[in-house]
Amino acid sequence: INPAQKEIPEDGIDNNQLGGDLSLRDIEDWFNAHSALHGQSGAGSRRLNLVYVFIDAARADHFGAYGYCRNTTPNLDKLASKSVVFENGYSPAANTFESAARFMKSSYWDAPVETWTEVLSRNGYDTILFPERRLSMLERYVKGARVAPNSEGKYLKDTIDVAVGTLSNAPIDRPFCAYIYAVEPHMPYAPHNQFNFGTSLVDLYDGELAFTDHHLGRLLDWMEQSGRMKDTMIVIMADHGESLGERGVYRHSSQLYNEQSHVPIIFYLPTLAARRIPDYVTTIDLGTTILDSAGIPCPDKYIGASLLPLMRGEHLVHPPIYAEQTLREKEFPNLRPDEYPQPELKKYMILSPDGHKLIYNREYQTFELFDLKTDPAELNNLIDYLPDVAANLKHQLGRFIDIVTVLRPENADERKYRFGTDRDTTD
Repeated sequence: INPAQKEIPEDGIDNNQLGGDLSLRDIEDWFNAHSALHGQSGAGSRRLNLVYVFIDAARADHFGAYGYCRNTTPNLDKLASKSVVFENGYSPAANTFESAARFMKSSYWDAPVETWTEVLSRNGYDTILFPERRLSMLERYVKGARVAPNSEGKYLKDTIDVAVGTLSNAPIDRPFCAYIYAVEPHMPYAPHNQFNFGTSLVDLYDGELAFTDHHLGRLLDWMEQSGRMKDTMIVIMADHGESLGERGVYRHSSQLYNEQSHVPIIFYLPTLAARRIPDYVTTIDLGTTILDSAGIPCPDKYIGASLLPLMRGEHLVHPPIYAEQTLREKEFPNLRPDEYPQPELKKYMILSPDGHKLIYNREYQTFELFDLKTDPAELNNLIDYLPDVAANLKHQLGRFIDIVTVLRPENADERKYRFGTDRDTTD
């Protein structure tokens, strides 16, 4: 019995002392509660094309559409003005290798299920990957897609050129899914003369984001001029955010505070009116929502909720949102896990529908509780002031930890990465 112990179902012991003993019925009930939110997936739904843009390390609060004071994202803001903007979207991990495994499989772990790109391909979509760079990472999770010719190893300008050329020749009798990866906001930050906000780290980050927005704007302009906005769904999303000096931190992959976990989620559907949604949602909802929008049933084991009801203005109570943060091999690139100078560090997060966020540091057995509606900067720890809220969230978080540690496969990609079988350590 210890905080790091993997839960053993139905042994009569709360092995990690958080959440109670796990039963098989608990696991079934947890899955049923999530699968009930998969949506209708009506066969008569219009098969829209899809352009999905994955922006690496993009903070929501540095987008104009999310209230930023600088003009970093004018093109994406224009898209947001006619889209559904999720004001409170959260990543399940502040690390690409962990978050991508989750949002591509609509799961809180690297589950043995089809990715949503595989499901689209199986249902007749021409799924095309425009990788810019980091193809080896993308190919782990973007299954069922073909890599667009002449798109690998390019910079964003070239990627957008290839995407426009490829989609211009897409047949009208088959829907396409264009998966575009933009790495620029990820550190290290390169200066761009045309988008010069200054020389500080924040200035350079904003310049990278503005550069990304400029070239994505070229794609959006083409879609407008070609008429593709009328038959195409567009999704803009980040895998995680980035700390830019808050709490003395200048990176990601290290914390579960908003600067690393709050991400932009923008859905454009030509059939839906623009709307801003304050509900707390997660990037795990991505695949379920895309498939529901296309009228395609999602795999039974998907955990994400379809956000279509919210996008239509209907009522939906989203389940609590979870996240994990793990000490990565990147911290000690020349050592095996058993040689680390400190034990594996692990933090977990739960965010309730009413905006209460609990962060649990497993190694130090400490908890932080924030009310995001009144304290979005997470400066006031309320753990000693809201004991009933804290107790309820601790129990729910404990149940999540039990389920994820029991069900995560030993050969999950996220684990293989952490334990060093993949040397691509740029997360």
